[in-house]
Amino acid sequence: MRKDEFDYRGILSGQDLHLTVGQVALPIAPKMSEQTQEIPAKYGNQYLGTSWSSKEIQIPITVQAQGDQELYLQLMQNISNVLIETDDDPSIEYPLRFGWQPDVTYWGHFTSIPQPTFISTGVFDTAFTLVFTMSDPRGYLPKESMTIDPTKENVITPKGNAKTEPIFTITPKEPLYYCGYVLNEQIMAIGSDDPVTDVPEYTRVLSDPMNTMASFTTDASILAPIKSNKVFHAQGQAESNGSSIVVTPLKDGTGRRYFGDDTVGDWYGPVLAYKKGLTKTLTDWRVTTYMHHSKFRDNYHSRRAIASNELLLLDTNGQTIGRIAIQDILENMSQRPRLQVQLVRSGGSFSDEKDVHTIIDTVGANSFYINRSNITVKITYKKDVTVKKMVNGKTIYQRHKKGDTGYVKDYDNSGLFSDFNGKITLEKRGNEYNLYIDREYDPKSVVTKKNAYHLHEKWIDNSHVFDKCYVSSFAIAFLKHAIEDDEAGYKYHEPYLSNSGVTIDEINTSDKTRKPIALAGQKIEINTASQQVTVDGKVCTQIDWSSEYPLLYGGKPNPIMFSENLAGSEIIETDIPKIK
Repeated sequence: MRKDEFDYRGILSGQDLHLTVGQVALPIAPKMSEQTQEIPAKYGNQYLGTSWSSKEIQIPITVQAQGDQELYLQLMQNISNVLIETDDDPSIEYPLRFGWQPDVTYWGHFTSIPQPTFISTGVFDTAFTLVFTMSDPRGYLPKESMTIDPTKENVITPKGNAKTEPIFTITPKEPLYYCGYVLNEQIMAIGSDDPVTDVPEYTRVLSDPMNTMASFTTDASILAPIKSNKVFHAQGQAESNGSSIVVTPLKDGTGRRYFGDDTVGDWYGPVLAYKKGLTKTLTDWRVTTYMHHSKFRDNYHSRRAIASNELLLLDTNGQTIGRIAIQDILENMSQRPRLQVQLVRSGGSFSDEKDVHTIIDTVGANSFYINRSNITVKITYKKDVTVKKMVNGKTIYQRHKKGDTGYVKDYDNSGLFSDFNGKITLEKRGNEYNLYIDREYDPKSVVTKKNAYHLHEKWIDNSHVFDKCYVSSFAIAFLKHAIEDDEAGYKYHEPYLSNSGVTIDEINTSDKTRKPIALAGQKIEINTASQQVTVDGKVCTQIDWSSEYPLLYGGKPNPIMFSENLAGSEIIETDIPKIK
């Protein structure tokens, strides 16, 4: 944009409309109106203040067409197309910038587009004066932002010389029941800071970081009532590595794990029941688990490996009432693993469809899908074996003698759960169930910002079939399923399975429950321009009555102090400085 032109809605007056802009005298002040009141027997009036309304900018224009009438008509048509708006929302105002003041934007509308006057006879050069009116008389400077340290007093000094409306974005690291700040001795507060009369929404009942095996048992009588959506045999061995529970490595130096002996032809592996149980049975609950399921890709046998990492929720009888699992697909191996979250009616069975509801059964977002080339692999059987296979959903058995050859498929596909290390949360609140899946960005891990993943799934049990899914304990299952490569005697890496933590909270549904205004990681936005607060884009109504939505003074230091409970939170202040 040249110094001698203006930019209106991205259209340049000189380069696009061929207008010559004369000297523009910016107004010093908006229109003023004195407010007074006559008082009987008083010498003079009672002064009640001055009202400041809109501001007008008069822009002298010259259109040079010389003796070309067609050019003149075309230029007039272009001007009317740009300046006359009949279809737009009448409340919308548009940006105007001048080349000699490019950093200032004026928002308004044209209130006068007068008849052009010919400058001289026989020449199609014309002149007229546009009037641009701003209902907000301030000029807007470029947006600026700063990071706030919530542990100390900060000072914000915006550019400009007029009041401006800040926007604060707060990202807490833990649930927030209250937050606020004092800016220029004025208050902004959200939520309740009085925990005495409130009941916390969540009460921690169990937290196991999986740094020891002391809380678990493999007693057969305790494991007997524990079921999954598949027949499995508890065998093999698990251990804690100090931060997670994993399948115990074999001592042959191969890195493979001891799931047990493949003598049963079904799912098998370590199953651990939490032997302490909860202090009480929970009717409304939140269960969070940290699971890792990772497939090796060192060879086609490892890519075809089948395993399932499961957390099983148990009732007072030790029976399964819920299942969270990341499981490889048995049919058409080396496909994408699936996350399955299921409920089982108390006393029910996975084999009866009426007793089971699947909240989610997914391979994850397609953005994580990698479809590599399919490979047909020849294998040779090293002993006489009977192979159990799934074909079109049905189980068949094939007999192979030592020395026989066969062919298997390596699809070599991968998805979100091919290497998933994240948090899965399932909560029951009455007949409402909420599922949260979170793989966070961690600069110290292979999970990049691009690969972070978050999903929320909600289901309401309108038929109340699962009302009595009460949690009393849980179990962990690391299961493997034999594949033809096992029967042929090939060695490979099974998927890496681990569980690095389980927490169980009681959900208090009392009317006095103290509900957080935001959970960890949710973004709180305090917008003083709209006088609105949102949490993850949804309007928050828990605004304290004392809140004043304080403004910033341009060109002056504005001290601000945040509430102590925001220590560790990320706070960004953004504002658009303004000039009078």
